[in-house]
Amino acid sequence: MRPAYTRRVFSSLAPLLCLFAYGCSSGQIQVESDPAGADVNVVSGGGMKQKIGQTPLTLTPAQFPNAFGADVQIQVSKDGYRAESFLLPPQASGAVGRIQAKLADDPVSKTCQDTANSIADATDAVAQIQRLIYKKNYGDAERALVSATVKYPAVPIFYSLLGNVYYLEKQLDKALESYRHAAALQPQNLEIARMIEKIRGIRMPSGGGT
Repeated sequence: MRPAYTRRVFSSLAPLLCLFAYGCSSGQIQVESDPAGADVNVVSGGGMKQKIGQTPLTLTPAQFPNAFGADVQIQVSKDGYRAESFLLPPQASGAVGRIQAKLADDPVSKTCQDTANSIADATDAVAQIQRLIYKKNYGDAERALVSATVKYPAVPIFYSLLGNVYYLEKQLDKALESYRHAAALQPQNLEIARMIEKIRGIRMPSGGGT
């Protein structure tokens, strides 16, 4: 069964089809989108999709013969937006026309993309901070971690790493505060719990309390 793509025959080709139906072998289709920079894909009748470029893109039978075959659709897609599909008439190889895709926001797709970007950004930040700690560059690590806790207030590893930095700098009060914040976000983390108890054990003999 053929996939239920949205099928649109763009009106700019309609008056040209009869002119190019006989013997004319050259033509071109200009593919544009709002926003620009969308992927242009050729979708075959069997549902196979092949990316051939990004908008704005000019399609010609010579450069993109698979885009002018029978039962072929042109799909325009971009992360965060709903894809649009267009069915080219069989005579399109001899026509001059334009596809204009106005892409609508897709909140679900955009949210997923934002989440993926945030995860990648946070992962990179952790790796960079760990390198700073390994090199004993505690000042830069502390500044990066304070910034990270503001940007990602619900990510416990940044508070845990900040606690590590303060502990290595012998700033036990700040270390304990950071570990407690991490523990509140991730109470099942035994390593954080051990560090809290360790600092308490160090402070208690001096009368520092809890």
